[in-house]
Amino acid sequence: MRNGTVFASGDGTPQNCPVAVQDLEDVISISAGDCYSIALTSDGKVYAWGDNRHGQLGDGSGEDRSTPVAVQGLEDVISISAGGLHSMALTRDGKVFAWGYNGYGRLGDGTLENRLTPVAVQDLEDVISISAGRNHSMALTSDGKVFAWGQNFIGQLGDGTREHRPTPVAVQELEDVISISAGDDYSMALTRDGKVFAWGYNDYGQLGEGTREFRLTPVAVQDLEDVISISAGVLHSMALTRDGKVFAWGNNGFGQLGDGTREHRSTPVAVPGVEDMISISAGFRHSVALTRDGKVFAWGCNRLGQLRFSSSLKKWEVRACHEQTFCSITHDDIEHSRAAYLISPSGTKFPYTTTAILEWLRKKNTNPASNEVIENAREVINLLEVAAKFQG
Repeated sequence: MRNGTVFASGDGTPQNCPVAVQDLEDVISISAGDCYSIALTSDGKVYAWGDNRHGQLGDGSGEDRSTPVAVQGLEDVISISAGGLHSMALTRDGKVFAWGYNGYGRLGDGTLENRLTPVAVQDLEDVISISAGRNHSMALTSDGKVFAWGQNFIGQLGDGTREHRPTPVAVQELEDVISISAGDDYSMALTRDGKVFAWGYNDYGQLGEGTREFRLTPVAVQDLEDVISISAGVLHSMALTRDGKVFAWGNNGFGQLGDGTREHRSTPVAVPGVEDMISISAGFRHSVALTRDGKVFAWGCNRLGQLRFSSSLKKWEVRACHEQTFCSITHDDIEHSRAAYLISPSGTKFPYTTTAILEWLRKKNTNPASNEVIENAREVINLLEVAAKFQG
């Protein structure tokens, strides 16, 4: 959101609609890992919350946190990325830091020791972009080169071997890269000429080169041109082209490719019905895309309500309530203030009086019944004040 508020679908239990994350302001970037989240604020600081059994929150404790805590020892951060059980941060001077679980050396500090606070990734300079995968990590330098480290069972580091690396190694046969994305045991890169390359695990065709063979070095994704953005998910991939179209390939067991089938695809297919997109993200079994006018589309698995959040972009509304019994209001309420529903973006109705809503919104921009943040509180107040004038 423009005001830096963060919403998340979970507060310890599965949530069908987003709830506001407490104690966070001026957030400019967010990243979700495996049962935890991290956020970057405008002053260059990083905060994290959720599962912390491996130190992925970076607060030095190893204790789970239900509200955000500051990641220790980080300043002037410009980018963040949450992986499976480890986290990464990029500072303005081009240095990379990592913390959390360090199996296979995914923290890049030359050891296999878990870290409760950030440590510097070795042998990296002039980094401009980072991406944390499930078991490996990636970095892009200012000269267009890609480096990777961590697990390499299936070639996800792209160095031509299957050896795990506790420090960064160069990805082979790649030049002039402008964007990277680390998936679940595979990797993707976008070059300046709009072409996409991928390497690593490929059982569902997520490399997009027409086969299901894993690759130790990058291969070109077929049938894609003029790409401006990429996203590697768990078992499927996505690309956004300059004309606002979305393409997807790989696992399609839950319809996450959006082509109306459940067939896995080893080459990209166009996602129908979505146009003028400006951002994409591939998740575990679902996909999301953002339009230029601020609308969000989602498709794929919805078992835990992961597609419902698109409806939360609607505004809070107020409607007149003419059912005295249902609204539980008194005769005096009817005489002195019109009964009304306060309606949440998900469609839930909360019966109040216009006076009660106004009084509460002027104090707190939340719903009295649930403390849900009302993002367009000023608009609701204006509507009620106009209605009050006509009530006399």
